Order: sequence, then structure tokens, then C-alpha cells
Amino acid sequence: MENKKIAAIIVLMIFALSLTPKAYAQESSDIQTFYHFNKDALVIEVKAPANTEPGQTINVSVSFYCYGENLSIYYLFVTIYDFKSGQEKNPIGTIRHVEQGIGYDPQNKGTYAQTYEIKISEDVWDITYGEISCEWWFGGHDHIISGDGFVMTYVQNVEMEDLIEQLANKTQECDTLWQNYTQLNQTYWDLKGNQTSGTEVDLSNTRVAMVVFIITTVFFVATTLYLTLKKPREYW
Repeated sequence: MENKKIAAIIVLMIFALSLTPKAYAQESSDIQTFYHFNKDALVIEVKAPANTEPGQTINVSVSFYCYGENLSIYYLFVTIYDFKSGQEKNPIGTIRHVEQGIGYDPQNKGTYAQTYEIKISEDVWDITYGEISCEWWFGGHDHIISGDGFVMTYVQNVEMEDLIEQLANKTQECDTLWQNYTQLNQTYWDLKGNQTSGTEVDLSNTRVAMVVFIITTVFFVATTLYLTLKKPREYW
């Protein structure tokens, strides 16, 4: 009965592991458009790398294009956040693309674009997050964007990826241990049938020690799997 319980636990853990995603984001130079706004004669875009790692510096491009006459921009800010431990929202930079009090009066309907360096924190992972605030004059009215949020660059969870690798290794070890245990158990019962008492006691002790080790390994696998699949809370 005990053998069947141990086998069932290991099979369930290996099955659960097979459901864990095996592909992880790599640091990428691919640039994506994470924010696009087009309304009331104003187009705003924010571009940044698709992926990065903790502690890295990313280049964030902010641009706008005006396609209406007599349009004036009072201010345009982009605040960027990362998430400590994948949960705690942490501001890492505010881009003042158009300074409040200075403003911007577009000429010739051209595109105004600039790239800014933003440093990612060390102890973060998952998404980064941006918020746009802007005010402009067009068509006889003021228009406002107030804290319009959007998801940005994905930050790799390097520590979790290390744990996942350890999990895969432990799963292989667990499988090998189970095979050894099965062979040892068969030898034990063969010797027990032959009444080889001294060797029987040694094998019994070894078998108990191996069962304890297998259970410990399964516990590690279960704990790591829980951490892997645990989702952070909502960010906004």
C-alpha cells in the first residue's frame, strides 16, 4: 500500500510538471509599440524593447504627431513602473516629453520623437507598466489624457527560471530514485522469501532511508512547482 502511495505522488508531480510552460522570455532587442493614441488631431506612440532582464537599461521612445491646425500641447508625461517581486508597483522614471509650463507648438505638422533611458530595478520581474498624461488645445477646447495605463516591456524572472531548471533536475533524480527503490524493494522481498535475515535488515534500513529521501525530493518539487505557477496580483 505504501509503495502505491509513493508511486501515485511521483506520477502526479511529474504530470503537473509537464503542464508547466517550458519557454521563457529572452532578453530581446525587438522593439514593440506598446501605446498608440489617435484622437483630436494628436497621435501619441510609446515604443520599447519586448523583453529585458532585472538591472538592465532599456530605451523608451516617445513620439507624437499633430495633424490639425492651431494645436498646442501643454504637457506630455510618461511615468514608468516595474514590480518588485512581480507584485509591488514601483515608479522607475518619469519622461517629460513636453514640459508643463513650456508647452509645444507644432510646426509643419512634423513628428516629434525622442528616446529616453530607463533603468530596470534589480529585484523585479514580469511586466513593466506605463501611464500617459497629456493636455493639449485643439478646435477651441482643451483635451486631456489622465493616467492612461498600458503594459510595457516584460522583465524575465531569472531566479524563477533557475528554480525551474532545478525542478527539472530534481524530477529526473526522483525518477531515478524511484527506479532504484523498485529494484531494491524487489530484492528485499526476494531475500525475505529466502529468510536471509542479516541482509534483510540492511536492505530494510536502506529502503526506509530511500523512501524518506524520495518524499523529501517530492516535497521540494511540489514547493517549487507552487512558486512557479503562483500568479502575482493585479497591477492596476
